[in-house]
Amino acid sequence: MKIFEFHTQKKGDELFKPLAKEPFSFFLDSCSTDARNNSFSFLGAFSYKIMTSIHEIESELKRISEILPTVPPTLSHIPFLGGAVGYIGYDAVREWEPHLSPHKESPFQIPPVYFCCYDTVIALDHKHGNGFIISLELTPQSKENFEELKKIISSSQDNTPSPSLTSPNHIRSTLTFEEYRQMILQAKHYIDEGEIYQVNLSHSLFTESDAPPFAIYQRLRLKNAAEYCAFLNFGNFQILSSSPERFLHINNEGI
Repeated sequence: MKIFEFHTQKKGDELFKPLAKEPFSFFLDSCSTDARNNSFSFLGAFSYKIMTSIHEIESELKRISEILPTVPPTLSHIPFLGGAVGYIGYDAVREWEPHLSPHKESPFQIPPVYFCCYDTVIALDHKHGNGFIISLELTPQSKENFEELKKIISSSQDNTPSPSLTSPNHIRSTLTFEEYRQMILQAKHYIDEGEIYQVNLSHSLFTESDAPPFAIYQRLRLKNAAEYCAFLNFGNFQILSSSPERFLHINNEGI
């Protein structure tokens, strides 16, 4: 394992900006000024493996755990040193429940499961004001990636202004008002019949923009800062997320 500790006056999004256009880069961003439960942000790029199934993820994480070097005490407080970063969509439930009816055609042409593996990442400790470049040294490219991340954090301040963003002129939904109303009535019927006890009804909104995805994300984190924000650049598509909570927390004591 290779470690480089550093101090910087740059904010997390400033450090990530040179990586934002890199395919398969990620920024797990705790940007809330009141981050009581999550005082770390993580960023990186240069994924060594892409996975689109739960089985692939489980196999790779098991492999990593078997060859993972001993974690030094100086890093024991950091919750993420490398591994898998990505998302599991609602439609992935069919990997566990194959008897369910075929999923509806998604308006987004993206896989229900998508993860990338990283063995070299940057961890920012907002509580103590320092950061670490951490390499698990699992691949032949680890040394090169480690040095590339060192260049990024030591480079001069990027003063390139972010492009101005204008409000979208037109936003469209995948559902009409009547279709959405019928979904609510059907959900209430299923609750009455005892088929379900909770449901998350949603619909998709669309608009068009020529602004860079990361510039849009920077506006999102400014307007809606949260403990669990994320920018995931998967090449052909990007995920921009702002969440005030996490669903699962795993530590040495369990889930």
